[in-house]
Amino acid sequence: MWHEKFSEYNLSYNEPQMTLYTGSTKSACGIAQSGMGPFYCPLDQAVYIDVSFYDELKNTFGAGGDFAFAYVLAHEVGHHVQNELEF
Repeated sequence: MWHEKFSEYNLSYNEPQMTLYTGSTKSACGIAQSGMGPFYCPLDQAVYIDVSFYDELKNTFGAGGDFAFAYVLAHEVGHHVQNELEF
């Protein structure tokens, strides 16, 4: 969808990378830890998602399932789109 929208304005869209992890991992923005929740790092244009975050959504807040995952992913990709539009 973003490729199509960007092309309407003669822009190209570069897809973000996605890293799924458990516990912690390295990003260009520093160490990603599970307590941080999902985030977008503009330095490496990547979305970082600790899979245990979804367990917390499901078990603590009753918000499990595909919609919860899609909502969080769309939010983080939205940050990437913002980054792509900064000239």
